[in-house]
Amino acid sequence: HYNKPMKNIIDYIKEYGNLTLEEYPFNNVDSLILSQISYIKFENSTIDVESEVHLLNEFENEINDLCTNTRVPELNEELFLQTIHSLRYEAITISHLQTNFDKDNEKQFCAMTFHLPNQTDYIAFRGTDASFVGWKEDFNMSFKSHIASQISAKGYLENIAKDFPNKKIRVGGHSKGGNI
Repeated sequence: HYNKPMKNIIDYIKEYGNLTLEEYPFNNVDSLILSQISYIKFENSTIDVESEVHLLNEFENEINDLCTNTRVPELNEELFLQTIHSLRYEAITISHLQTNFDKDNEKQFCAMTFHLPNQTDYIAFRGTDASFVGWKEDFNMSFKSHIASQISAKGYLENIAKDFPNKKIRVGGHSKGGNI
């Protein structure tokens, strides 16, 4: 649907960030953006992300701390700042942040729900982080019938579907997050 190729997802936000999700419907690039935002360490925030929090306003003062331990922190920071200052994503809220890092069970899990303005929820699963446990779980996918994060993802989806029975649910993630 683009008239010209985009260099990356930040360029996409710069190009289409002035269009609401009603004007230019949610698409695969929006899914990729929300999946990448799930790598931001909201669990390190002073803000409780269990309850619904407005994506735009709440986290800007903490952006450095939330992106510090991500891969390529400066790009995650730029992505997040572009997102929170765009008309396209201004009505999105997030909730139900769930993280579980368990060295003994080789589990690195994170999920969050983005509430879109059209009565749709987008569930993003964080993929493999830079931890040894995250990579070990990633490798476990090659020979195990299921991994700990897949079981957690199933439970997470069931709970969100139960909590929001009348909403359309979209699911996404990058890397291991896409698998689970």
